[in-house]
Amino acid sequence: MFKNQYLITQKILPFENLEINPIEFNDLFIYAYPNLNISVAKNADSELILIGFIIDPLNPDDSNNQIINKLAKSCETVPQFLKEISIFSGRYVLIFKAKNDLIITGDACHLRQINFGFIDNEFVIGSSLKMILKALSSEPLINKQKLNFLDNKIYLNNESAWYGEETIDERFHKLLPNHYLDLKSHKTHRIPLHSIEHEYEEKTLEFASLILRNTYSALTKRYQLIQPLTAGWDSRILLSASKDSKHLINYYVFDRSFGKSPDAWVPDNLSKLLNIDFTCINPKEIRDDFLLKYKQEHIVPRVLPKTENIQYHYDKNYHKDVVNINGNCTEIARCYYGHTNMKISLDMLLAFSGYNNKIPFFNIQIEKWFFTANQYSEEFNIPLLDLFYWEQRLGNWGANYPFEQDIAIEEISPFNNRTLLLSILKIDPNRRKSPNYYFFEKLIRLLWSDVLLEPINPDESFLRKFKNGNAILKYFILKSKSLI
Repeated sequence: MFKNQYLITQKILPFENLEINPIEFNDLFIYAYPNLNISVAKNADSELILIGFIIDPLNPDDSNNQIINKLAKSCETVPQFLKEISIFSGRYVLIFKAKNDLIITGDACHLRQINFGFIDNEFVIGSSLKMILKALSSEPLINKQKLNFLDNKIYLNNESAWYGEETIDERFHKLLPNHYLDLKSHKTHRIPLHSIEHEYEEKTLEFASLILRNTYSALTKRYQLIQPLTAGWDSRILLSASKDSKHLINYYVFDRSFGKSPDAWVPDNLSKLLNIDFTCINPKEIRDDFLLKYKQEHIVPRVLPKTENIQYHYDKNYHKDVVNINGNCTEIARCYYGHTNMKISLDMLLAFSGYNNKIPFFNIQIEKWFFTANQYSEEFNIPLLDLFYWEQRLGNWGANYPFEQDIAIEEISPFNNRTLLLSILKIDPNRRKSPNYYFFEKLIRLLWSDVLLEPINPDESFLRKFKNGNAILKYFILKSKSLI
């Protein structure tokens, strides 16, 4: 159980509860599944521990140990540390000690989750709430308000999308992206953002191209890569970025249409045009034996059609060095909720959440975020809708699927890089949004123009594309649907 998961406590736990030996770090005890990398670096003025894997796109040859050793030598303060890690990609958690400070934070989108809270006055941190409960021999504590919507149809239809810092267990919170946790005060703080703003769009394109190409270069030096290939934008952007590494990657798609969907025939055509290794996979129905093991990993397990994909990966029994490439995080820069020059209201966020005021708990959570995020959005000039997708949608729903896949395979999202995202977010939203995605088409052409020989999302109507790019129109459509 608990493959790729970690747990941090302030005392040694009974060995039989986890069957994992801890690593001690500054009065903390870190338990990690043997497959999960732990790297430690110490310098005269600072100490650092890495859980997971980290990529430096500016130095793609550097290993996990080399990266954090450089960090330990160069960073003497928390602000300096938070600025330095902005350039890194990967899926990781970092604990940093400098003088009297001790903090924890994660990758740009916190795709390796950080949950924290107290059980019987014991402060605990971990990626898996189920692992925490097992380690401390505790049962879930779920209040009536949360229990009331767990089987709500609208909640289930939204793939159990969660919002806010609270978790299903009343005693725990989640550390959202762009935040760090002070391990002494147990308080969370927002990370000051440091973006690279280029004078011309072409410079941002060159920078994005460099980061993505070097990310693939770094990954192929360490891992065997598999990468989904569909008819969508995220898939095509990453395909173009993988050009120099294409001979080292196994591309695939999960298809339930028997080749009729564009997500099947478009990548099949592309694979022949580009001479890449591609497999179309028809996943099997979920078996009882897999479902039993899967459910043991979660307090309230989601069982979705795409859970069959996880079962496929699980059955492959991959070597620990196999890593799946994921297109998540790209949507932040592609204006997932659309764009408007009008001021964003709380009601707009409630509509975009998918729940439209129908689950009071999420109303409260989104409202809490709205009033703190507004100032942050203005201070660092990030469109609030993009920030909402980044911190709330990706920090919760988006981070959930990689966590669910941990039972089978490790994963990385090449766009999970704060400096890369912030640089693209400085581009005019009209250049980044649907229907035309001008910036991203130019990025693809710069990286590998041949991938545009097949259409992107050929079954999507122009009206739908226009609606997706216009936040106000999208908002009114969602509001009208909620009244039916």
